[in-house]
Amino acid sequence: MYLGKVNTENMIFKLDIKKLTAMIYYETGSFVNLHSLLNAYYQTVKIRNRKDENIFSRHRQFINYLKKLENIRNSSRDQSELHIQKEFLKKDNVSEKNWLMGKYFEAEKSLIMNR
Repeated sequence: MYLGKVNTENMIFKLDIKKLTAMIYYETGSFVNLHSLLNAYYQTVKIRNRKDENIFSRHRQFINYLKKLENIRNSSRDQSELHIQKEFLKKDNVSEKNWLMGKYFEAEKSLIMNR
């Protein structure tokens, strides 16, 4: 009943759908799909809109951190790079910060276990 009342033309709704889809792709390890989605997602938020700039900025930051996390996770990068990114994340205004922090902690654990 309520789903039919959602305005699917709302830009914030569209951004949230892309963000949730990116999170699902990351969680399921669908990195080819994730790369494609993040590129399209970024094209949507790269245009600066004064009215909603804070929202767009938070989404751009989410995309950047998720790309960095995926690169660290799928390469043989060291733990120091992951720690640096995690410290930046703590200070930044990012959409889904808690989820990203959890993923950074998981990646950190994984790097420690694989040593």
